[in-house]
Amino acid sequence: NPQLSVRQALEETDSYLDVNELFEPLHLMYQSLLATGDESTANHKLLDVLRQVQTFGLSLMKLDIRQESTRHAEVIDATTRHLELGSYLSWSEEQKTSWLLAELGGKRPLFPPGIDLSPDEAEVVSTFRMLADLPSDSLHSYIISMTRTASDVLSVVLLMRECGMADPLTVAPLFETLDDLYNAPGTLTTLLSSEWYRNHIISNHGGVQECMIGYSDSGKDAGRMAAAWSLFETQENIVNVADKYGVRLILFHGRGGSVGRGGGPTHMAIRSQPPKTIKVCCIAYY
Repeated sequence: NPQLSVRQALEETDSYLDVNELFEPLHLMYQSLLATGDESTANHKLLDVLRQVQTFGLSLMKLDIRQESTRHAEVIDATTRHLELGSYLSWSEEQKTSWLLAELGGKRPLFPPGIDLSPDEAEVVSTFRMLADLPSDSLHSYIISMTRTASDVLSVVLLMRECGMADPLTVAPLFETLDDLYNAPGTLTTLLSSEWYRNHIISNHGGVQECMIGYSDSGKDAGRMAAAWSLFETQENIVNVADKYGVRLILFHGRGGSVGRGGGPTHMAIRSQPPKTIKVCCIAYY
């Protein structure tokens, strides 16, 4: 039914929306078999299914969402202009950050009824609302391409709340150009020095901040050597910022393919990372 949201369509067909809805009855069956002395049945295919449910959830692979930073800023700008607060895009970074944190700290709805959005702006809002309808364990990170400032991150957190995401996704700023890599420690400092933002990632994401660093655009922007050195320094600096505020940092390396896009032998890439930046290593192949 095209009139139904994703969640309504799932509910209409009695589909599982939470992995625990599937796991708990299976686990109860497993315990019952053990309690009645039927270990051979319990530890056969049923145990395999329980392990698969715990490992893969309902969705097998979690989906990352990615959107360019200016698209979010345009939606916020349309909102501030509709509310006659002025043009968000013309504000200084300090004004943007201060206003966003004030809105995030409050409880009033931000989107007024009847707001006029362009097709591109409406697409961004409809994407957030669609994500709010999906089972939360099918999604992982919201990646912001071309992240330049702290307000790029805060605007996404605000849009998630306004669009009804009860379980907000991890927001991962993607630092790509040479300037953005250079400014990344300052961007992260602005975010983590905010008590509201620290409490947000502690309560929603276990005190973990994810950051993605880009190899392709930095290489095109500055050349391979300059980009490699900037990536090295940026990692050292943002790890120090995270340590300063007691936050665990996950670095997502956007590399692969040709040498110009950060490709190459995986073991050499891992061994070339700055000291203290690798505590646990997870390799994903795309």
